[in-house]
Amino acid sequence: MFAIDLSSVKYCVETEYIKLMRGVNQGFTLIELMIAVAIIAVLVAVGVPQYQNYVARSQAIEGVNLAGGIKTALAEYYNTNGAFPKDTTDPHVGLGLEPATSITGKYVTSVTVSDDGLGTITAEFGSGNHAGKFVRLTPVPVASGSIYFDCDSDIEESYRPKECVEGTSGPTALEIAQAALETAKEALVTAESNYDNYFASNNADWDID
Repeated sequence: MFAIDLSSVKYCVETEYIKLMRGVNQGFTLIELMIAVAIIAVLVAVGVPQYQNYVARSQAIEGVNLAGGIKTALAEYYNTNGAFPKDTTDPHVGLGLEPATSITGKYVTSVTVSDDGLGTITAEFGSGNHAGKFVRLTPVPVASGSIYFDCDSDIEESYRPKECVEGTSGPTALEIAQAALETAKEALVTAESNYDNYFASNNADWDID
């Protein structure tokens, strides 16, 4: 007969159990790692193109932003002269602006104003996603003192600023309302003037105490 050492049996069972649990834990860790990698891959696949689109759009917006000061100068010039600069040596001088080559950004190399009487603003890109392309803004008078800028560009439409996307250019509802208000004011002033003139011309025939 032989004696069974229970302590040895217990030790062997515990050892095998620990090995088994380690194997199970390692299996779960591998699965979790694979899931994490899959999630990261999905995020990268979706996020990178979105970020690239954001960068391209932000670069395109630079052209419109740099034209902001010129738009204001053109509107003031038109309100004063009733027309846009024409046949001038440098329309920038007449508008009180810096030279075209001085109006630059990180991606835009120049912003110019035409001297053909149209007041067209052209921002040209020299680097970045849109190198060699342009954003063009043409002023369109709506009413006295009210001007909106029609935008044109050869940049891919999905990257263009909102105002340069086909179907979104043109006067806004606010600009239309302002133009209507200006027209109404002018009509009211004319009516009041006509009334005063009529009253003054006929006052002599009225017996007013």
